[in-house]
Amino acid sequence: PTGQLPQSGQFRRALALGEKDGRIANQRAGHDDLKLSRHRSRPYTVSLMAVLNDDQVAAAVANLHGWEHTGGTLRWAVTFPSFLEGIEAVRTVAELADRADHHPDIDIRWRTVTFTLVTHSEGGITEKDVALAGQISDALAGGREYRRMAGVDLAGYRFSTLFVDPPRAGLDEGTIALARGFDHILYISCNPETLRANVAALAATHRIAAAAAFDQFPYTHHLECGLLLQRR
Repeated sequence: PTGQLPQSGQFRRALALGEKDGRIANQRAGHDDLKLSRHRSRPYTVSLMAVLNDDQVAAAVANLHGWEHTGGTLRWAVTFPSFLEGIEAVRTVAELADRADHHPDIDIRWRTVTFTLVTHSEGGITEKDVALAGQISDALAGGREYRRMAGVDLAGYRFSTLFVDPPRAGLDEGTIALARGFDHILYISCNPETLRANVAALAATHRIAAAAAFDQFPYTHHLECGLLLQRR
């Protein structure tokens, strides 16, 4: 009770309790030390992967179809003929990434899918990114069979005509490079400026065989155009 002095023997009981608690604490500490000792005795190997410098990345990108070095990453934006084909490509890339235990950032905007690679743990582009970029390029270029196309002999078909209907931003560099391999390109555009730029990029391999304009949006700057490009 408040204001009263402790009775004889209370100090001894408190001391005995303190000694008991101390023994328990020491026993626990010894047990933890033992676990820590065992933990420290395990050999650990830390795998470090060198970050590539700009020259090394430039040399690698030169051999990667469609990829570009931007913002400290490897990036490839691919426009597919349909939304579902883009999703199928994402599934294919996801399987590759899981097997490599290295996963790209994937951005889906309707028919355009953008793959971005960087080794976050190392803070830059490494050989892992270059290797996976090459695998992705090979898979999307037909080097790897899609499940939905299993049993279909694509090599037996001769695809001579490419139909493109890009967004207002026009075709990306990777798609332009792909288009150069076709005899005929049917290009539908809603932006005359990017259409002109893309046709200029294809001028070395293709010429304009026919053209038409459809003013679907009167009194606006939008103009729907159609071009048939043929290989020179």
